[in-house]
Amino acid sequence: MKSFRRRLIFQLTTSFVIIAALTTGTVYFGKSIARYSNQLVDNRRELIERSTTLDTLASLSDQYNAKAKRYLDALYNVVPKKNELFVINLNQDFQSLATQTGLDYSFSIVDEIRPGGENFGSIRFKLTLRGNLENVLKFIKAVHQFRYLTAINGFTIVRQDEAKSEIVLKGQVFYR
Repeated sequence: MKSFRRRLIFQLTTSFVIIAALTTGTVYFGKSIARYSNQLVDNRRELIERSTTLDTLASLSDQYNAKAKRYLDALYNVVPKKNELFVINLNQDFQSLATQTGLDYSFSIVDEIRPGGENFGSIRFKLTLRGNLENVLKFIKAVHQFRYLTAINGFTIVRQDEAKSEIVLKGQVFYR
């Protein structure tokens, strides 16, 4: 009987150890599966967000190609390269405007601001114009519609007599 009891205790102990190991394994693998399924859900959510972001980026790229690129090309037509600006001869263009508006003219380059990063470069200039005030105003309007991107930074008008005024105009022409 002792042998029977020993075998029974051994078999019960073995069964208990096996059942405990299976229960522990089931609990461990159940938690691991739950953790991995949560990670899978999170990864899927992130994949959907990234997919949406990529769709938005593609849409923005299409919009850029369709619209913004035309505006950028138009801006590049108005803003010449530096060497094109001197080939064009800025002085002659201003002189032509002054002649068209009936003004005496002198032109000088003050300094240059080199382009940096995304900023355009510019050439600062000083124009001295003499003539009647109405023609001076016509010249300013013509500069406003000049074919290059031009900014007038300031001007001084001195009336010499009823029919004659002098304007000193300071501004800059931009280049890329």
